[in-house]
Amino acid sequence: MNLVPEFELNEAQRALRADIREFVAEELDPLDVNDWEWREDPDDRVPWGAIEAATERGLKDLTVPEEFGGMDASALTLTMAAEEMAAGEMGVAVVFDQNWKIARIVDQMASDDVREAFFPDYREDPRHLLAVCLTEPDNGSNHITNIDGMQFSTTAEKDGGEWVLNGKKRYQSNAADAKTYVVFAQTDPSVPAKDGTTAFFVPRESDGLSVTHVWEKISQRMVNNATVEFDDVRVPERYVLGEVNGAKSDEGDAAGSKESNIEAGAIALGTGRRAFEDAFAYAHEREQGGKPIIEHQTIAHDFAKMAMDLQAARALLWTAARAVDRQGEDYQYEYGAMGKVYAAEVAFDVAKRSLEKFGGAGIMLETEYPMQKYLRDALSYLHSDGTQEAHTDRVADALRASYRAEHAVE
Repeated sequence: MNLVPEFELNEAQRALRADIREFVAEELDPLDVNDWEWREDPDDRVPWGAIEAATERGLKDLTVPEEFGGMDASALTLTMAAEEMAAGEMGVAVVFDQNWKIARIVDQMASDDVREAFFPDYREDPRHLLAVCLTEPDNGSNHITNIDGMQFSTTAEKDGGEWVLNGKKRYQSNAADAKTYVVFAQTDPSVPAKDGTTAFFVPRESDGLSVTHVWEKISQRMVNNATVEFDDVRVPERYVLGEVNGAKSDEGDAAGSKESNIEAGAIALGTGRRAFEDAFAYAHEREQGGKPIIEHQTIAHDFAKMAMDLQAARALLWTAARAVDRQGEDYQYEYGAMGKVYAAEVAFDVAKRSLEKFGGAGIMLETEYPMQKYLRDALSYLHSDGTQEAHTDRVADALRASYRAEHAVE
């Protein structure tokens, strides 16, 4: 079933969508997720064969600049791609989405010599994953709202021609397997993070960098989240990304940051859509009362309402993506926040309602349709990429500011 409006996509985007759907059908759908998800060794849970196959198709290169052989994809293209990938498997979608966002940040914020050294190796090595280091034991979504003058606990101090990083980041997607990290650290302790944070390009082999824990979780089990610690990690001046102390200001954020919430919402949406599609197929097979359950009006109407909810979420996400593509530096971050919040809530609700169509079979592991997995995965985006409350607060702040500006209220 194709719920994506054709008129919104150009020929290249439709071709990419077809390629991702083919990848999903050939590489992800055949996976026995109950086997992969519950393997004891976290490294064994990552389907490297599928990731390598996707890389061979160029799917890792969507945000690589054209000068290095990539697509330099638009925000709308990435939003569509994230949904399609997640309709196959959320963990794999997160692996690639993290790479897309971080590669964009490196492209737009790194110096030319770093870009020229980084992108060829990144493209040639299918296992060159990327991780961003933001969340800390004491700091999570508060970096979105800058509550009470929030500061990062991870710091970087200048020492001659180098910066020295110290601190701990946790719950970071891809971090257990990454080859390159983008690390956000407090570089001016006298001001809040929004005015005193710098981003750094940090290779995995840097002395003092260590992955100290891989987290078990009920969602996104086919991508690893880890704790990364920095003990006097020295990085050269050329590894500063963007302006010193400017990494958390709206002016300092690269396009990858602008797209982040939108792509997160799209991943949630893809999972909700897959739950809907599997349940809709099952409703044509399962008979009760002498006919397939889809022929019962209550069931059919619920599917119709779920389809409306999914399409409404997609429309909001695509509107935000088009705003990134068209507004550039004038992009208003509340658009992405709206899309992420709404899509995450729709995805979880649709996954729950879809599971219910299976009755007791919906919560069983040993069934053809992994409905319980979709519900567990959808649950993660009620906080992943920022909590619903933090993003709602961002929207509320924007509404208040707009009203005050319109009515000259101080």
